[in-house]
Formats: sequence, structure tokens, C-alpha cells
Amino acid sequence: VVVTGSLVVLSFGSNGQVFATSAIRGVRFLQILRMLHVDRQGGTWRLLGSVVYIHRQELITTLYIG
Repeated sequence: VVVTGSLVVLSFGSNGQVFATSAIRGVRFLQILRMLHVDRQGGTWRLLGSVVYIHRQELITTLYIG
């Protein structure tokens, strides 16, 4: 499913030789979705939560500046 979805996103998102940024973001989203689907015990969510918690100051600073 992910491979097919990736091919569809890349084919619709391509503009000649240059790939659109949205197409690359779409592929990235599909990869994240696959990672979350494979993990059935929620270890990915725990890892993601711990990374966000550890880097909360950097994230807040980025939100403030951006």
C-alpha cells in the first residue's frame, strides 16, 4: 500500500524533472503512517513523546521565532 501510494504521490507531484515539495512531503507522510501502523504496542508514540519532551525548549523557541 505504501509503495503504491508513494508512486501515485510522486507521479502526480512531479513537474517534468523537478519534484514538487508537496509530493516529497506526501511520501514522508506515508512513511510515518507506515511506521505507526507497524507498531502495535504504542512504542512509537512513547518514543515520539519522549523526544518532544526532551526537546520542548527548542520546539517552543522555534514556534516563537517562526
